[in-house]
Amino acid sequence: MFGKQLSQYLGFQKVVLGLLAAVGLARLGLSLAGLPDSTVAWLSMNVVAWAGALYYGVAVHTRGFGSYKQILPLAFFQTLLQQSIAVLGSCSPSAAIRTSTRLPNSALAPRVNGCTSWPT
Repeated sequence: MFGKQLSQYLGFQKVVLGLLAAVGLARLGLSLAGLPDSTVAWLSMNVVAWAGALYYGVAVHTRGFGSYKQILPLAFFQTLLQQSIAVLGSCSPSAAIRTSTRLPNSALAPRVNGCTSWPT
């Protein structure tokens, strides 16, 4: 892709992807453990993603990784990981159990999915 191999892209962004996965999985775990949404909301994958995007914009040039066309695959892999974790949080068996028992889950909170009441 754009003159680089997949392993080069993943190696370049391994720290950001690791942070993104850690925050996302911690958020999922804390939510499923029953912590309130107000506590879980402090962990934000979006903050890590935006920080990574800013980092890529500078580091691609300064570290000699290539030109700005290399940012597109970096953004793709980052978004793929972020959305995969988000889907895991809203579609996992644990989330289904919490929905059926009406226990809170931050992925199902009204501020996240726009619902004003629990699904029936």
